[in-house]
Amino acid sequence: MHNSAAIRINKLFADSVFTLYRKRRYGLKKCQMTYAPEFLGDLRELHARSVELKACERTFSKACSLTTLEEKIKTL
Repeated sequence: MHNSAAIRINKLFADSVFTLYRKRRYGLKKCQMTYAPEFLGDLRELHARSVELKACERTFSKACSLTTLEEKIKTL
């Protein structure tokens, strides 16, 4: 019984070491580490602009701007 527990602990340790190796080797990181903080504002603005453009395709008669969309969202 004691021997099987030691083998199981060794396997778990080996698995965790291998997982850490794969993360370092292939560059797998947490989501918060993927993007540089100084670029997150730019990504947000690009996303807002893409949403704005999609909304403009649907509403031809109204002026499309980010402030117009924000006002629409606030009134929902």
